Amino acid sequence: MKDKVKDRAKIFSSFNPLSTLEKALKAQEREKSEKLELDEPKIEEILNKISKLKPADKVKITYYDGQGYVSIEGLVSNVNLMDKSLTVVKTKVGFGDVYEVRVVL
Repeated sequence: MKDKVKDRAKIFSSFNPLSTLEKALKAQEREKSEKLELDEPKIEEILNKISKLKPADKVKITYYDGQGYVSIEGLVSNVNLMDKSLTVVKTKVGFGDVYEVRVVL
């Protein structure tokens, strides 16, 4: 019986109930910044690059997430011209929030 209790304790020993709270606190620590207004040539450049993307292309995208600018790097899962969004891995980003697109080789 003691062995069963020890085995059960091992299963739960790595559980950290504060990890979610820690992540939430770190997210709040970020400085909030305003979204930058892009000029027409910059918007055209971004849309041109996005229009050439295909699923499985590896990209690095800098975008505005409502709090500030963040970057994500990964494979494109979807480019949806109808709803004007692209998905990198599982992160969906609206075209209007994209600040920079770089294809990574």
